[in-house]
Amino acid sequence: PPMSHPQRAALIEEMREGGGLTLVPIPSRRRSLAQRGASLPHLLALELARFMNAHLPPSSRGLMRPSWSPLSAPPLVRLEINALKRAHLTPPQSSLSRSERLCSQRGSLKGSAALLGRHVCLIDDVCTTGATLAEARRACLEAGAREVEALCLFASLDQVNARERAALYRAGA
Repeated sequence: PPMSHPQRAALIEEMREGGGLTLVPIPSRRRSLAQRGASLPHLLALELARFMNAHLPPSSRGLMRPSWSPLSAPPLVRLEINALKRAHLTPPQSSLSRSERLCSQRGSLKGSAALLGRHVCLIDDVCTTGATLAEARRACLEAGAREVEALCLFASLDQVNARERAALYRAGA
């Protein structure tokens, strides 16, 4: 159901007090970029940022113009496209078993200083086991993020057993 006016007002106040929300797309692998021609998490994050009237980084401004004026109050949402980087190459997740996916992502992402003290919302296209989101959350917290949440377009957690699902929930993925 849609948010009520008091719920919306409370959310906006919470975002103001916490310094706003930072949208961070999960970085795509170079092979995926070459095959698809674009990074779906990046495109999803751009669309969401535009919808939320977010502050866009200079590299994105040619793609879409913010509807807010620099003279108005700063937006409560900002997009940080390069806040997560791949620390080392990992095999394509689609070729791995569930247990291999959970292990292969460890240490594979690094967060930037742009995350320090921020409330982060990770953006990804698909969540299968949650391994990538758990690793991204770890990298964000290690870089100093205050809080980390995730938003995915598709999820297939029905393949994950109850123990793993509980562990992912506790990890915030």
